[in-house]
Amino acid sequence: MAAPFSLCKGNKFLLCVNVIQNNLAFISTSTFVKSPETRNSNRNRRQRPDAAGKTPSDKKEFRKLLLVKKDARRFDGSREKPKDMYNPPRSKKMSVDVDWPSVWPVAQTYKQSVVPLPLRQGAVQGQEGTMGEHGLPPQGYANTELVKIPNFLHLTPRHIKQQCAAIKKFCTRWPEGLETPQQMKEHFPLEVTTSDYCFSSNSVRDSRARVVTFKFNMKDLQLDPHSQDKMKRLLGNRYDPQTGDITLVADRCPLKQQNYDYLRYVMTVLYFESWKTEPWEAEKTESDMEFYSWDRSLNKEGLVKTLRAYKDRAKELTEAEGRQLSHLPEEITVDSVTSLEEVKAYRSAVEELYNTGENIETLNNYKKSVMNLLKVQQPRAM
Repeated sequence: MAAPFSLCKGNKFLLCVNVIQNNLAFISTSTFVKSPETRNSNRNRRQRPDAAGKTPSDKKEFRKLLLVKKDARRFDGSREKPKDMYNPPRSKKMSVDVDWPSVWPVAQTYKQSVVPLPLRQGAVQGQEGTMGEHGLPPQGYANTELVKIPNFLHLTPRHIKQQCAAIKKFCTRWPEGLETPQQMKEHFPLEVTTSDYCFSSNSVRDSRARVVTFKFNMKDLQLDPHSQDKMKRLLGNRYDPQTGDITLVADRCPLKQQNYDYLRYVMTVLYFESWKTEPWEAEKTESDMEFYSWDRSLNKEGLVKTLRAYKDRAKELTEAEGRQLSHLPEEITVDSVTSLEEVKAYRSAVEELYNTGENIETLNNYKKSVMNLLKVQQPRAM
């Protein structure tokens, strides 16, 4: 008996370890190890189908990434509205007395978010119109038609007033004596017209900018009848007989300054060339004249002869019958006749009749001047 006890006493530690291991093996197999039926029932419980008849294993979908968390209060029927995540446009926040030049200082493309005006542009699409508005063009929001066209929102009266006040310190007083266009034309008879073009291109030059125009009136030049007639012939269609304006245009040179100098040279040559009298000009007859001149016509000598004949005949008449020619001088000559007021009126009527043409007004003036010259009374209407 001593030997077994001693063995058991010596192997007491080993015996205790064996007992613990056996107990753990029994506990694990009986408690933690489940039968196949138990595992199948738990799997079926996790894969319970939903309302659509699909189990979680059948739904192969990715999880959604929600950047903005939904507010559950939106759908619970509460009166509190969610706050807007975006700021309203600038046009909605402007006051009535806003400083518009600071909002729109220069020319720029139309922006609906800045302009507080209900502008519309474009054609109406369909019978009901755009955006459900019957008979109205599209609004300014996302309207490309308003973007295409230029606007003048940078030229309001307040813009102009501020800009004029800014450049006023660089201006000088307007000279006295140039208050009316007539005074300006009297002191500056020559009108020079040039053009400058500004556009977006690969070159800043424009061939149209080289054109220069000079405009002045012939009465501003010191010319006699001969030089006027010669200048009119030299000018051709550049002279306007209705107004007397002369228009010279130069575009043959590549630069504007060159054309300007060329027109100054042309003006100088025209003036001095008109004053020249060539030998062949003495052979000019009345038919060669560009206009009718009573002083150079045969009508002047014919009037003198007619008045002499009337004066000689008046001597044979009685004093009462010859009174109608009492305004004529005693000695009828060219100088004495041309100084009479009746003859001056007759001269103007004849020149107007030839130069303007026959019409009711010129014929009536000619008739009155002849009757006044001869002191003939107009017969009374029956």
